[in-house]
Amino acid sequence: MKLLTEAIEKDQNFCSHSKWEDVGLGQCLEKLQIYPEKTSETNGAQRFLPFHFHQMLSGYVAGGDNDFYLPKDEKLIKDIAGISKDWITIHQTDPKQMLFIDFLLYQTQIHT
Repeated sequence: MKLLTEAIEKDQNFCSHSKWEDVGLGQCLEKLQIYPEKTSETNGAQRFLPFHFHQMLSGYVAGGDNDFYLPKDEKLIKDIAGISKDWITIHQTDPKQMLFIDFLLYQTQIHT
C-alpha cells in the first residue's frame, strides 16, 4: 500500500480509470511489479468471493464458464464449501447488505 500511495502522490494519473475497480487496481499494481498470489485455501474455498454471497451459498452462479478469474489448476466450488471461513470480500454486495453482514458479525449474540 505504501508503494501504491507513493506512486499516486507523485503522479495522480499513475492509475488509469477502469470500469472494474479490481481490474484497475491490478493494473496499477502491475506497474509497480506487484503480482497477485493464490489466496484460496488448499481445499479450493475462496477468500475473495467473485459473486454475490447468495449465489455462492446456493451454488447458482449464472453464466457459462465462471472459473475465468481462478488459476488454471482451480475450479470454482459452487456451494457453501466454496466459501472460506476466513473470507475477505464479497463481490456484488451493496452497502445495505454489507451493513447487515456487519450487524450479524459484530452486533449480535447467539443465545443458548
